[in-house]
Amino acid sequence: MRLNEAIDRRALRTGIHSVEVRTRRLTEMAAAGTFADMESVFVYGTLRRGGSNHFRMDGAEFVAAGTVRGRLYHIDWYPGLVLDENAGEVPGEIHQVSAGMLDELDRFEGPQYRRVRVEVNGGGDHRSPLSAWLWEWLGPVDEGRRIISGDWLSHKK
Repeated sequence: MRLNEAIDRRALRTGIHSVEVRTRRLTEMAAAGTFADMESVFVYGTLRRGGSNHFRMDGAEFVAAGTVRGRLYHIDWYPGLVLDENAGEVPGEIHQVSAGMLDELDRFEGPQYRRVRVEVNGGGDHRSPLSAWLWEWLGPVDEGRRIISGDWLSHKK
């Protein structure tokens, strides 16, 4: 799902004024040449709203909450997600980011993560999966540090 489809769906929930504001913002982004460079990312840990590194998402556009299937681990002060279709759901958020921000997030995540394209099961009004990038943990895991709920923010409370 592209950003404009998410905006259309959100408009149905929030009213026409929201559409006018969002449409104006999209027009400004298109004029600046940034719209074509937008990418969807799924964040599940410290980059989520309320997470300790959410400030790194400054300028990103929240699209929807969603889930992916996998196992979430408490690695250190941050989580690591190992994708696994047979595991539980890991909640997170889909955001639209610029190509430049995507590069910054790659650097932030570092070499122990790899960016992979996934289908995110949408929450709320999103019935069909949404395609997004996420950073999958490549390092060692300790089953004793698995976060059974799959939710980093709840785990950190």
